[in-house]
Amino acid sequence: MPITTPNEPTLIVFGGTFDPPHDGHIGCVEQALLRFPKAKVYVLPAAQPPATGEQLKTVTTSFDHRMAMARLAFSHLSQRVEVLPLERDLPRPSFTSNTLRHLAAALPNERLGFLLGQDQWAALPKWHEPRQILQRAHLIVVSRAGSTSLAEATEQTAAALGLELTWNPADASANLGAASQRTYFITAAVSAAASSSARQALTQQTLDSTAAAWLPPAVASYIKHHQLYSLPKDQL
Repeated sequence: MPITTPNEPTLIVFGGTFDPPHDGHIGCVEQALLRFPKAKVYVLPAAQPPATGEQLKTVTTSFDHRMAMARLAFSHLSQRVEVLPLERDLPRPSFTSNTLRHLAAALPNERLGFLLGQDQWAALPKWHEPRQILQRAHLIVVSRAGSTSLAEATEQTAAALGLELTWNPADASANLGAASQRTYFITAAVSAAASSSARQALTQQTLDSTAAAWLPPAVASYIKHHQLYSLPKDQL
């Protein structure tokens, strides 16, 4: 059983492009639900996702398609997980700090958590308003297969942000700076799946066994039905 501490998150936010959603996304949410058994999760596809830094990330499929695929991917967790179009109606680009600010104002009785994979944790210093993200929500970082240690990634993130790192080994958490919320670590590594690799295989119409295994069957069927990601045959 996980060790619980006071003031743990009651609402966990999980954002991303979900272009397409895959087993890595699902694994992150499943691990968060195990670690925080009283929390619920909002999955929020980005309307206009920023890339690392202030640039915009190219999205291959429409917001509506990505919403539909995310709902299919997380349907087996529907008792505790909601896929919501919140960021469609928020200012663009879809900065995490803005989304957390909106949710904190709209849901003042919830203790917010923000879920991300280890790769994004390492990139956090290059995000828009990273210190505000640390202040507005507990962070929940999930280890990704094949990545460096979470401890090393955390030390690098703290150093890049110029924040003092304090470890809380009793509950596998840390604080980055006195004003930050707690950052929790989940060491059960999830799939190394990547949306970019799945898109490339789909576009080339050479979906190999590895990339195929990353996609939930319902998502793969949706992609096939709507002919997403595939180039016209005369362009192959």
